[in-house]
Amino acid sequence: MIAERGGDLTPEQAQAAIAAWLGRDVGPVSLRRLTGGCVYTVLEATFCAPESPVVFKVAALPGDDGLVAEHFTLSYLHRHGLLRVPRPLACDVSGAQLPVSYLAMERLPGVNMGQAAGALSAGQREQLEREMGEAVARLHLHTGRGFGLLAEGASFASWTDWFRRLLVEQFEENVGIGLLASAALAKVEQLIGKLPEILEEPPAPTLVHGDIWSANVMVDPNGGRLLSGFLDPAGVFADPEYELAYLELWRSVGPAFLRAYHAVHPRRPGYETRRQVYWLNTLLLHVWFFRQQQYVDGTERVLDGLSGAVGL
Repeated sequence: MIAERGGDLTPEQAQAAIAAWLGRDVGPVSLRRLTGGCVYTVLEATFCAPESPVVFKVAALPGDDGLVAEHFTLSYLHRHGLLRVPRPLACDVSGAQLPVSYLAMERLPGVNMGQAAGALSAGQREQLEREMGEAVARLHLHTGRGFGLLAEGASFASWTDWFRRLLVEQFEENVGIGLLASAALAKVEQLIGKLPEILEEPPAPTLVHGDIWSANVMVDPNGGRLLSGFLDPAGVFADPEYELAYLELWRSVGPAFLRAYHAVHPRRPGYETRRQVYWLNTLLLHVWFFRQQQYVDGTERVLDGLSGAVGL
């Protein structure tokens, strides 16, 4: 199970951190905990300066590589103008300044899509999905030389090889926790051997966000555009279908998104089978992380679907 690494900041520590990267004291800082952090503590800091508010993501111990990777990914997306994400402001994992690791970033306006859902009309929801589809389609025009995590150099020549490594990791983690039946694990192992027959190499390694769901989409009902931006990008050079499958698994988007997206990137034949493979990887991760029956049941349903589609 992924360890929760969340740490905490006092207002005085946040004030010192802000002063360090702004180069001036900003006076008293008020902190408010934000929802959505599964691994880290997420805090909103407000203070009397034009830069207020900012968001801190905090790990309990120095040396947190995950925050360094997120800082790199946010910086890359910002520098290339690829996707509206929070502007990274500072990252310190040295422990020299504070006894924690932290990433400070811009506070995007609005609330997340899950919080906004009840307040959006049907027309606004369609507009939001259309804006999301256009934004993701633009991101997926950015290609690289290899597959894998942006922050790790994306050095794999084959998408299937990189994804196979990912699926093997999820399989091995789940073998040890005893939630999935042996028959289900046997099907996963069999599927791993069939990946070269099922997946196809995309035209080019495509940069995807990698973790778009309702908590990572910011909505600003008071802005001209409803879509304020995206949070927590994993930043992966992948087959773009990997992103679409993730969105569809959590039912984060509907027809308006898909129309806008496919106007730029037409659907490739065979996607309906390949998306089930990507669903399986995501569900295995959630079984391991959350240890909840709903993800076990979801994994078994997807395996049943794949059994008919590819002969497990």
